[in-house]
Amino acid sequence: MSIDKSRIRSDILFAIKEPEEARRAKLGEIEKIVSQLNEMKKSEGMEFEVFVGGSLAKGTDIKGSDADIFLLFNGNFDPLGVVKGLRKIFPDGKEEYSEHPYITIERNGLSVDIVPGYKTSSPDKMKTSVDRTPLHVEFVRKKFDEEMKDEARMLKQFLKGIGAYGAESSVRGMSGYVAELLIYHYGTFENVLKEASKWRIPVVIGEESERFKGANMVLIDPVDTDRNAAANVSEGNLATFILAANLFSWERWKDFFFPKIRYFSIPDGAVAVRFTCKKCNPEVIIPNLKRISDILKK
Repeated sequence: MSIDKSRIRSDILFAIKEPEEARRAKLGEIEKIVSQLNEMKKSEGMEFEVFVGGSLAKGTDIKGSDADIFLLFNGNFDPLGVVKGLRKIFPDGKEEYSEHPYITIERNGLSVDIVPGYKTSSPDKMKTSVDRTPLHVEFVRKKFDEEMKDEARMLKQFLKGIGAYGAESSVRGMSGYVAELLIYHYGTFENVLKEASKWRIPVVIGEESERFKGANMVLIDPVDTDRNAAANVSEGNLATFILAANLFSWERWKDFFFPKIRYFSIPDGAVAVRFTCKKCNPEVIIPNLKRISDILKK
């Protein structure tokens, strides 16, 4: 029996893309937040540009995608003062920390990170890694047509399905931007899997550089050629992706894109440690727990 790939692709995209009405509602919420941030500029006497980033802005979002809004300053600013101003207009915001403190707010099921940074037109002038993100958005907008955006959506869902999606330190999988760059290099989701099935770790895409020796995967960021966009991908997640690329078939596409949840019981004789942590940041606590687990295994 022949496989209708076109129909399967349509089914996948129908399942992972936000319905247009829901997407418009999300964009409407973002517009409201942007309006509030512009009012904050006046009330707090701050000078910044509001820039909407993330996959929603790129047009490569899948269901459940969060949104990022950047406050881009031309010169020096007080990060704590910015967060203080944000807390005035978003009292329900949750304060988080990266290179700068920022806040996360929830609006009708949409999670939005509001992050201060520096406005720059070139990676040479960057002061923090946040400053690079708007350049990523502009790159995807310029280089991707609608078909490529859908191919990126499919690859993101595939990675999500096999558990290798997300650049957070608690996951160390492939980021949305890495997925987009793979589509940029290989054109389609199917071509990415075809190439990945031949990979051996360490994986180098493009020109090899001694600068990134020791990385499991090297994928040069076209926006900043001094950066390895895949630097944080773990060996385990990369191996999972390579294996999934080899095992994938269109006949069993649901097993990869939308796998069933499986439950496992704790084996006899196993020891489980449980503790509560009211104010723990998962990005901090999970990597630490993994390190402790590795030590205990030895």
